[in-house]
Amino acid sequence: MSSNRTSRLRILVLRDPGFQLDGQDTGSGEITQMLEQEPSFKVSESAAGYGEAARAAHRGDIDLVVIDEVAGEPAAVVEQLDQAVPEIPVIVLLEGDQATLAQACILAGARAYLFRPFEPDELIEMIRRIYEKEDRRRRKSMPQGGPSSGRLIAVHGPKGGVGTTTIAVNLAVAIYQQTNLRVVLVDGSLLSGDVAVAMNIANENSIADVVAHVRELDGDLLNDTLLHHGAGVWVLPAPSELERAEVINGEETTAVLAALRQYYDVVVVDTASRPDEHLLAALDQSDVVLVVCTPEIASLKNAARFLALAHELGYGDEKLKLTINRLSSHGSIPLKDIEANLRHKMAFGLPSDGIPVIEALNAGEPVVLMRPSARIAREIRSVAGELISLFGFGDDGQSSSSAAPLGGVFRRLGRRRAS
Repeated sequence: MSSNRTSRLRILVLRDPGFQLDGQDTGSGEITQMLEQEPSFKVSESAAGYGEAARAAHRGDIDLVVIDEVAGEPAAVVEQLDQAVPEIPVIVLLEGDQATLAQACILAGARAYLFRPFEPDELIEMIRRIYEKEDRRRRKSMPQGGPSSGRLIAVHGPKGGVGTTTIAVNLAVAIYQQTNLRVVLVDGSLLSGDVAVAMNIANENSIADVVAHVRELDGDLLNDTLLHHGAGVWVLPAPSELERAEVINGEETTAVLAALRQYYDVVVVDTASRPDEHLLAALDQSDVVLVVCTPEIASLKNAARFLALAHELGYGDEKLKLTINRLSSHGSIPLKDIEANLRHKMAFGLPSDGIPVIEALNAGEPVVLMRPSARIAREIRSVAGELISLFGFGDDGQSSSSAAPLGGVFRRLGRRRAS
């Protein structure tokens, strides 16, 4: 659910096809048709039986569910939804002689019920009231971003295949090796993340499990959900199921990252190459963004576009660290030409060192652990050292400052679109 709504309220109506009451067909999608008359609503309909209710709620980007007429017990459908998508409010429509079912539905997790017959305005007003109440409660309960001791590094490659995941994984491990701080690695590429593969993780927990408890996030819950990897870092993978990834929105990602910054010293986020709301959330929370590209035309073109957008959003050069991977590889564009065309100085350069990297990826181990003497491992440790120094972490692992992250990207985007 989004509190800064610019689109219509998304409502899923659950109604089993061919539903009959006392032998009479109640009509095809009468409630759906009623709600579709309200311009501020975007309505979809699905069956409820055989687990279809939860699957439909996961598939779509839904703000509220209305249970219309279902073949089974409505309370059972409510309970199914409450377990699958507890953050989505549910309203149950009942017949006048089904008063005994109302309490069961509320106990199962429904937010409200309405007895037939009713006027369309009654249902529309109830939907709005329930949604607004849930939205206020969610915003109040979400951890808010702000000054904290944790620092966040976003690793972003505007083009796929430039080594973003390899850099993020090894950077997190290298920072832990040099500081013994509480370091967490987050897979911010929710639909196609590879952090779990690179770290050989078979754990089922993911960011979706944190989002499911976003109202009560604390250090104990995060420690129980995140995987403490043998390399010393904590890991929060992307969901393995696309349905769970698709229902997570940018504000929930922002809340999770803000909570991680409160309970961990360093957060490293491996972001998706394509722009989405999760990337914006990571950029907004970050202290530093490693903009990763390789010295070839397609990658540099995408890097130039991203840098232009980042500057438009108000990010300064002190936050954007141009990181060139596979620097000086055979046939690559010279560094002076790259800097001249991007109008940005290189902050970090990493060598082309394919064999150790491929071996480490295939083994599911960070190259800084598996091949510590390799050139790429040495350079990543150097990058980690510079970032540690930049953040002011001393030998005791403590930061000498607690500056808030640069950002406000959602607010600035809103102002820019409005203008």
